[in-house]
Amino acid sequence: MVFSRVGPDMYGRIKKSGTARDIPQAPGKRVSPDPPDGGQQPPHGSLLQRHPRPLPLVYGTRRLGLAFPSLGLPSLSDFSTALLILVIPQVPLTLGNAVFATANTARSYFGAKAQRVTHKSLLTTMGVANLAAGALGGIGVCHGSGGVTAHFKLGARTGGANLMIGSVFLALALFLDGNALPLFSLIPYSVLGVMLAFVALQHGLLARDLRGWLNIAVAILIAVVTLATSNLALGFALGIALLQGRKLVGALGRLAVALRPESHRRQN
Repeated sequence: MVFSRVGPDMYGRIKKSGTARDIPQAPGKRVSPDPPDGGQQPPHGSLLQRHPRPLPLVYGTRRLGLAFPSLGLPSLSDFSTALLILVIPQVPLTLGNAVFATANTARSYFGAKAQRVTHKSLLTTMGVANLAAGALGGIGVCHGSGGVTAHFKLGARTGGANLMIGSVFLALALFLDGNALPLFSLIPYSVLGVMLAFVALQHGLLARDLRGWLNIAVAILIAVVTLATSNLALGFALGIALLQGRKLVGALGRLAVALRPESHRRQN
């Protein structure tokens, strides 16, 4: 069973038909253009191995059919590469946006109802989700404070919103024969742009809750450094250094007062 698709594909190109040779290749991944001949075994984890049946046409039509993920554990070399290239650079963004900011944003919108959204619960759920995604050949996922704002400002008030959108994505992944992603190119970029701008504005308004010159200075420093260098890790590090440096100066000042001779303290 097939249905037609009109308009450009997910990369802005228009194609009427395609074969396995035309499948876009992800960075660092190679897809064999033709099925193996003479019983030759395709590379481990390749698209051909996960889909031993004839590949459906990728452009022009979408074929309906079940597509289940396969278990594929990464090798030790994959772990070392991911640690240096993905994990370490991602740590500042994950801690800042997916943990601390998400918990704070949830409290700002839901108050006491967000008591279960703790740093521990956010880290635990992300860890479990990423273990499952990695074993099934998926990509890394995380929470996000911007996502909380998007859901809240566009009408979501309960966890039912996540259950509904998750069910839709799961159905698309399972029943569109592994070719669901190009369907999202039907959403015009202008619509996505307006939605992102709206959510960004609403999310930025949360800065109004900052109190005290130090917190405001830290927020401004992180924003300026990140925008100037395009390096969130650097802005995050400088912001933490400023905040902790101020606390250290205060602690040293109190220690100096406590160590002063009693007679000197009375004179002051």
